[in-house]
Amino acid sequence: AMLEQIDGLDRQIAWGVGNGLRAYDDPGAVLMKLRTDEPEEFAACAGAGVQGMIPDLAEFWSPYLAAARDRGEIRADIDIAEASEWVARVLISLATVPGNTLDPSDGEAVLAQVRRYLMPGLRPAPTT
Repeated sequence: AMLEQIDGLDRQIAWGVGNGLRAYDDPGAVLMKLRTDEPEEFAACAGAGVQGMIPDLAEFWSPYLAAARDRGEIRADIDIAEASEWVARVLISLATVPGNTLDPSDGEAVLAQVRRYLMPGLRPAPTT
């Protein structure tokens, strides 16, 4: 419901990263905490514990990508299932894997990166 109040797929995705970070701090996100605190134990249970994470998150994002397609924000011929899976993979990476150039808790920086790197992959290729 919160995402539906946000205009634009780029802003929805950036908000999703922030929401993922907030969920990571929730005690219910034990598996993600295990990943950083006990990586060997995480690896042992990752197959079973996160096997459905990408498909579930992709399914969650599918209607948002379809709506963005219908609004003309992304290309009309996009494969929604494939694009949704790619968005899910990017969001999980942004929310869970530390990096050197992006602070995922900085919403404006995330939005800028989503606009710079993720959105061009969803829009039509520029004509030359």
